[in-house]
Amino acid sequence: MKKLNYIVLSLLASTFALTSCDALLNADSERYTFEQDFQMKSAHDTIYSMVGVFSQLQKLGDRYILLGELRSELMETKDNASKYLKEINDFNYSKENPYINQKDYYAVINSCNYITHYVDTSYSILSDKAMMRSYAAAKAIRAWTYLQLALNFNSVYYYTNPITTVAEATKTYPSIGLGALADSLIADLYPLRNINTMDLGTFGAFKVKQTVLPIKFILGDLYLWKGDYANAAKSYYDLMYTNSLTISKDYISSWTVDSKKVFQNYTPLWNAVLEPNNPENIATIASSATYGQQFTVDSLSYHYDIAPSTIAINKWAQTIYYVDSITTGEGDLRAHGSYYQVNEKNSTLPNSYDPSENPYITKYQTMNTNTEKCLVIYRNSLLYLRYAEAVNRLGCPQLAFTVLKKGLTDLSTRPAAIHNEVLAAGNGSTPTYMNFADNRFANNAGIRQRGLGNINLDTRVYIIPTCSNKVDSITYVEDAIVEELALETAFEGNRFHDLMRIAMRRGKPEYLAEKVSAKYSLNKADMKSKLMDPLNWYLPR
Repeated sequence: MKKLNYIVLSLLASTFALTSCDALLNADSERYTFEQDFQMKSAHDTIYSMVGVFSQLQKLGDRYILLGELRSELMETKDNASKYLKEINDFNYSKENPYINQKDYYAVINSCNYITHYVDTSYSILSDKAMMRSYAAAKAIRAWTYLQLALNFNSVYYYTNPITTVAEATKTYPSIGLGALADSLIADLYPLRNINTMDLGTFGAFKVKQTVLPIKFILGDLYLWKGDYANAAKSYYDLMYTNSLTISKDYISSWTVDSKKVFQNYTPLWNAVLEPNNPENIATIASSATYGQQFTVDSLSYHYDIAPSTIAINKWAQTIYYVDSITTGEGDLRAHGSYYQVNEKNSTLPNSYDPSENPYITKYQTMNTNTEKCLVIYRNSLLYLRYAEAVNRLGCPQLAFTVLKKGLTDLSTRPAAIHNEVLAAGNGSTPTYMNFADNRFANNAGIRQRGLGNINLDTRVYIIPTCSNKVDSITYVEDAIVEELALETAFEGNRFHDLMRIAMRRGKPEYLAEKVSAKYSLNKADMKSKLMDPLNWYLPR
């Protein structure tokens, strides 16, 4: 309990750092308001409070990226890296490592608890209960933060009321694991799933609406971690349908091929999906240069503290680009928007790899403007890949594979194998959450098409092989989804937990241990042995 007491007592110094709109995204605001003075009886009060939460959330941005990627096989540290970054990379943490401090997580949670405890949800303007949107936004951020704590530390101290006094800080709070936490958060969020997203307009280059984490996405993730694949797929689909979210054909990078089928220049349109306010960005953590920026991953990458691993580079380099069924080349064009090498500067060949060129990650630079920074947390591609993961486990590998290869559009034009799977899942009829006939999905492309050309035409290599049973087909497609997550969402903060989820689902710690240990050159066997124990997947509390 000493650790918990230290954490919650520390919250008392920071919980009520609430800012006004003029200091949006200012993590260093010196405005403080306390419980007896601030009861949130008007819409303006809740706005000020939510701005304070956004500011606190900034402090988790770097950690989300670094803890999710440095512990995976796709990112590694270099000589310039601090000892704390190297500790994360090596799964060997000192007590003073700032990246494993839980206090900032609980500060966000406590502020959200304060808002949901005191906000007047009955307040309305012309029958519009505007403050319910702030209430739901606070619940969503609280749930997401709790989920990050559980995934990184294995268990959390769970409480729903704000800690505002020393007496409350020294109480005993229950410590629960991911399963019990997911049950509590699902019960908390489900009644709020259809409340419109809070929108405060635009501040600087960023739409504040994109800083509000979507309840339906978080619910889908919670269901996915629980192994409740039907409800996960329903929640993801509901977000797709309600918000008309697609894998747009407008962001397909492509080669120019001459009459002799010789590859010429390339057009890197995929890169734009990572830019601020791109319509495919669902949620971000954002900050403003005016009030101090909290993110460092862009400079850590630029100065070569962190870098893409050789494994990551090879994943893009060794894939096959399809112009048509006859003309092919090597390399995924999404590599160009993910990392950069010096020798690419004046080259028309984005996949001319040279390890001596010190490749650095460019995604974080793409997410920035001159005055603002953001880290993309949720985007359409991740939503569809999570959906694919869920429906695959529901016994629909053909449908899941379509997300990767051809895109989810009207299934009536697709092979009978897909129809049979879908009808079986719906006991003779198409489940609502597997129906993509609506015109809003007409522009859907396969995620893989965005970097690998007309992969939908391939009938020889990128197919589901004939398997002896459905279980093997599901496993094959799940492996393909994991590979696609690496190609599409590398360095965005998800990778280690994606591997962890699959390893836990299969009951095979070697799934994670073998993939992650492969990036180490000198101590590969030792790292594999260490990671074979799932307790070593978590940070010390």
